[in-house]
Amino acid sequence: MLSACHINLGDYESGLAALEPLNDSSVTLSTDLRALVENNLALALLLRDFNTAQRDKSLARAVALLDHAYQTYPCVLTYRTSRALLLAATNRSQDALALLEYTNYARGSQDDRANHQLARAFALRRLNRNEEAEQALAAGLKLSKKQLPWLTTIGLTPATAKR
Repeated sequence: MLSACHINLGDYESGLAALEPLNDSSVTLSTDLRALVENNLALALLLRDFNTAQRDKSLARAVALLDHAYQTYPCVLTYRTSRALLLAATNRSQDALALLEYTNYARGSQDDRANHQLARAFALRRLNRNEEAEQALAAGLKLSKKQLPWLTTIGLTPATAKR
């Protein structure tokens, strides 16, 4: 889906522009496609406004969107990971870590396992558990073979890169 490409490249506005028309209630989508749109829209909102005055409003909308996708498909690792990112962003990092304690991550794709570790790193960093966060971040970056501009958006860069 084009929106995911835009979001992964850090072009959140283009991702939102592709998703908003699909999220219109007059558009009929299958349940699985609706969940995908809601997930990607929630992530684009979180990332676009993470460091802006719009953050709280966008987070509230993102949580509502992702709650529906996650409740519909709680076993889909992408939605579980996205929910964990939102929980951590809304100061519920302990809940995020609990959500990430899911055995099926071990059977997930390489991207699923990478994103799992990156979400763990974000939640751990928000709890000031920096050593654990660095380990999770390193594990996630090792598994991921992509450039991930969104990590910089949420302030998730290795401590060695900050020096």
